[in-house]
This record gives sequence, structure tokens and C-alpha cells, in this order.
Amino acid sequence: DDALAEYNNLQSELRDHHGLMDRELYDIEILFKLKQGQVEVPQAAVVTDYSDAIVIDSDVVESRNRRIFELGKDKTGTLETIKEFRKKLNFIQWEYKMLAMQTTDMEERTKDVH
Repeated sequence: DDALAEYNNLQSELRDHHGLMDRELYDIEILFKLKQGQVEVPQAAVVTDYSDAIVIDSDVVESRNRRIFELGKDKTGTLETIKEFRKKLNFIQWEYKMLAMQTTDMEERTKDVH
């Protein structure tokens, strides 16, 4: 009975060890020499922790930046359209007020004449 428990325990440890070995196949440490400004990890005073950092291909970053730029252009175009619409609306409102004042002025002048 003790031998069976020991056997099961050793089998469990062996499975755990095989799992660890499989993970270690893909979890390797590689040293990179990067230019200043290419690292977007917050720098610590003494030692910066890069344990959760990932390396992204520059083509991926550039394509995302292009997409962001396109979306920004679209939004800027929409804002320009809104600005022009508001400008025209404000001009029409100003023109309406001006005509209303001119009408009032003409009415006052015609009262003075009669």
C-alpha cells in the first residue's frame, strides 16, 4: 500500500517535471541590445523589471501607427465638417438678428415719418 502511494507520488512528480520541461522549451531568455527610445517599459531607478515585457516586430508597430494616423485623419475631417457647419449656422443666426434689427429700425423710422 505504501509502495503504491510512493509510486503514484513519483508518477505525479514525473508528470509535473515533464510539464516544466515542455514549458522551458519555449520560455527562454534572450539578450537584446536596443537603441535608446525603442524600449517602452517604465524605467526604474536601479533595476528595470522586464519580466512581463514582450518584443513586437517593427512592421506590426508601424502598421498600427498608420491605422491610428488614418483614423485621426478621418476624425479631423469630421471635426472640420462640424466646424464649417457651425460657422455657417452662426452666420445665419447673426444674419437673422441683423435683419430683425434692420426691420425694427425701419419700423421706428417709418413711425417718425408719419
